[in-house]
Amino acid sequence: MSKQETVAASIRTTVRGNLVADPELRTTPTGVQVCTFTVAENIRKFDSASGQHVDAGAVFYNVSVWRQQAVNAQESLRKGMSVWVEGRFEPRAYISQPDGQPAVARVSNDVQAVTFGVCLDWATAQVTRNPRHDAAPSPQGHVAQGAPVPQPVAPTPAQAAPSARSDPWG
Repeated sequence: MSKQETVAASIRTTVRGNLVADPELRTTPTGVQVCTFTVAENIRKFDSASGQHVDAGAVFYNVSVWRQQAVNAQESLRKGMSVWVEGRFEPRAYISQPDGQPAVARVSNDVQAVTFGVCLDWATAQVTRNPRHDAAPSPQGHVAQGAPVPQPVAPTPAQAAPSARSDPWG
């Protein structure tokens, strides 16, 4: 087995857990921003002997987010927050050999995030919308450089009239 081997197929997944440290924002040599953070998903199982749910350890996921989402993650997330991440699960096999120790095959649970957020089960959040730039995001959250930004369309008089069934969120 080689030092590093990537599994060919990726699997779409959702992970929910707690951040183990503050996110780290870096810039690649080509100028693309990437933010990485680790999510610990606590596993619980039912113990039929005691009739209770018990902790059964944790699984750690190394998450990467790119471009504007990377900046948003670094500015919004902090150690200990409960978060969810949806993305491509890409397990990575590697060999670990600490000084003088025998080689051990390991697997890193990597997730390339498509979207993520803060869990609001035990918290509240205030959302601040980022200003739009000259690029329009795709449905997957990717930005196409130089794409036209959709311009708001003025409502017709019928649309502008208030209605009892109006959307309260505008």
